Amino acid sequence: GTVVGGFPMLLHQAVRQVEMMTGRIADLVEALRAAVKAEIVRRAAPGS
Repeated sequence: GTVVGGFPMLLHQAVRQVEMMTGRIADLVEALRAAVKAEIVRRAAPGS
């Protein structure tokens, strides 16, 4: 089998969930990727 890290798995599960709920997928992968990365950076910042 193929080993996949947690971040890509989380990202694509989220994309599928939003797609199922809204019927929308255009630019969703990149938008969610940017949002998750921004949250990771925010949580790593001192005082978070």
